[in-house]
Amino acid sequence: MKATIIATLDAGNKRKVKGFGILEIDGDLLERQQGQPLDVTRNCRESLPGWSLDILEMGAFDLEGEDADAATEDDTPKLWAFRGHLVKVEGIFRTNEERALLVKEAVWKREKRLDKLVSLERVDEALKDRPGREAIPEKVKVLVWQRAKGRCQKCGSNAKLEYDHIIPISKGGSNTDRNLQILCEFCNRSKGATIE
Repeated sequence: MKATIIATLDAGNKRKVKGFGILEIDGDLLERQQGQPLDVTRNCRESLPGWSLDILEMGAFDLEGEDADAATEDDTPKLWAFRGHLVKVEGIFRTNEERALLVKEAVWKREKRLDKLVSLERVDEALKDRPGREAIPEKVKVLVWQRAKGRCQKCGSNAKLEYDHIIPISKGGSNTDRNLQILCEFCNRSKGATIE
């Protein structure tokens, strides 16, 4: 069982669909497919060379009425429309309801993925607009390290040392040696973004 989104639909749509011929979509069908998946295989026409009229594609049929619930297996590829997407459905199915569920799943997964990508793009744009933090210059780091003698300036530890801004950058502090100190990880996390 496989459902593949192969195109999008719009008003007055008339396009060649590989393996199905020419698909014609009218406004009524566009409206109905927004709420539920519709089998549009019968809307496909195939032009034959030298013939002036379109004929229904051979092998394109629907299970209708009482037969729709019958246990007859059908593996003929079908073309479905749902929420503006054209979906090719292949595999062995017993009913059109099974096909409709697969079409819904394919479209919902695509919509969810596109929503996620839009959210990621917004986050990316927000990060681009946010001013980046300047790196502490190496000369300043060396000066602050030597002044602290390689130890936390609060507890004296020499493990997991970090450069700390006395006045945080978020509150207007700078990367100068007068605004930097060496703290161990514990003391730095305890201090947080406060000014001491």
